Amino acid sequence: MALSLADRVYAEGLDTSGGLMYEGQEGRIADPNREWWPQAEAVVECLNTYQLTGKAYFFDAALKIWDFIEHHIVDRNHGDGNTI
Repeated sequence: MALSLADRVYAEGLDTSGGLMYEGQEGRIADPNREWWPQAEAVVECLNTYQLTGKAYFFDAALKIWDFIEHHIVDRNHGDGNTI
């Protein structure tokens, strides 16, 4: 069940920038904001799913989300995360 959920999140929740839009309803994104905490959880989820399945696209997704966090969430000037 968890692996099926991971596949669905990968297919429907990640945008082309690598950000995770975490709130959906009936197959559609309900809230396009990308809060900091789902991004962090998505990195762990993708790495765990890669470890369990060996599907390289989950590893690649983890790297892409990490890059998104580095460029869009981390605020090195004020020490806090952003929401975009």
